[in-house]
Amino acid sequence: MGILKTLISAAVGTLLVVGAAWSQVAQAEDIESPSVLLERTSQQVIKLLQDDQELLKKEPDRVYAIIDEYILPHLDDVTMAKLALGKNWKKATKQQKIAFVGEFRNLLVRTYSKSLIEFSDQEILFFPVKLTADEFKNWEHKCITLLGMSGVGKTRLSAMLRGNSWFHYSGDYRIGTRYLDEPILDNIKQQAMQVPFLRDLLHTDSIYIANNLSVDNLKPVASFLGKLGNPEHGGLDLPEFKRRQSLHHQAEIADAPVRLFFGAQVIESPAASIPAAES
Repeated sequence: MGILKTLISAAVGTLLVVGAAWSQVAQAEDIESPSVLLERTSQQVIKLLQDDQELLKKEPDRVYAIIDEYILPHLDDVTMAKLALGKNWKKATKQQKIAFVGEFRNLLVRTYSKSLIEFSDQEILFFPVKLTADEFKNWEHKCITLLGMSGVGKTRLSAMLRGNSWFHYSGDYRIGTRYLDEPILDNIKQQAMQVPFLRDLLHTDSIYIANNLSVDNLKPVASFLGKLGNPEHGGLDLPEFKRRQSLHHQAEIADAPVRLFFGAQVIESPAASIPAAES
């Protein structure tokens, strides 16, 4: 249920981006609001999942047709990809942007398909797309999920929240220490081996390399994921970029139950006194 709820929250977040523009247009035309669209589409998808539950277990690929028909038409994958890439969007070429949007769309399909297949009659709650500052502050149990490519400010904002009585669970910290520790070190060693002085010391086991990953310093994870671009200028070619993104994506899936556990301790516990921030 938590993964599906996270996806619903992500969709709400995307709708918030266009909320201001929509409100202006809606005054002139009778257009369905983002929240109503989200609820209606979710109910349609849930009905299909309930009606074809047994068939989907036998033929899970059928879920792709549901995603294509009911979910993807309502998602602005270009804007979502642009927001995810952050400031690097402007640096990418037209071909790189097209390739990235395509891979981002495939990521959405894979993420939604896994969550929809695991759906089993959970209840989905819908909250207003827009909240006033006072409504948000007075919301008893709240959680903020920060998503974005490296450099957009997730770590800095998380530190600010943690300094104001928020519980901070860093997904990238756990991924970097538990799931990607070896690939990260291999990447660092590969770079070090290009320096003759360090190569000789490494070959003779005279030195060792360790990353100093912490909640406040996620640079080792960011440097491993890298940036799509010309390798001669420090970028990654598309196959290598996709390989590293795939490793990170697999780690996110593997870590999802743990994130939900920690989130439940803070968000759902009656004794909880602090809100949660996840990055």
